[in-house]
Amino acid sequence: MLTRATIIEAADYNGPVSAECAGEWGEGYSSDLAAMIEACHDAGEPVPAYCHPCADHPLRIDPVNILENATEEMHEDAADQIVDAGELTAYINAWNEKQTCVTYYEDRSRVIIIDRVAFGEIMSGPAAQSS
Repeated sequence: MLTRATIIEAADYNGPVSAECAGEWGEGYSSDLAAMIEACHDAGEPVPAYCHPCADHPLRIDPVNILENATEEMHEDAADQIVDAGELTAYINAWNEKQTCVTYYEDRSRVIIIDRVAFGEIMSGPAAQSS
């Protein structure tokens, strides 16, 4: 709910955002506030009163999960018979560290106010309870 979100000052935030507009990256996502505002202008959309910061989720493969999945349908002690599981884990962890693929997910527990007057109007209405 929007009423429970922690308010972040726009001047204090630098990073990807999600808003109710097309967004620089599409589907409301932009690399930062300035890019989001520019994308709204370019699309002929109004700049929203607020947006949400995004949390990054880098590409990672879980070696433990891979081994569990590989032995799930095998006999009971199959996991105990794996040779060099540590070597596989070290390799995958090193590979994970090289990856640059990152996706971003909206963090609705925080809100960045862009237009205080419009945000105040939203907060005084019923939409604040469901956002």
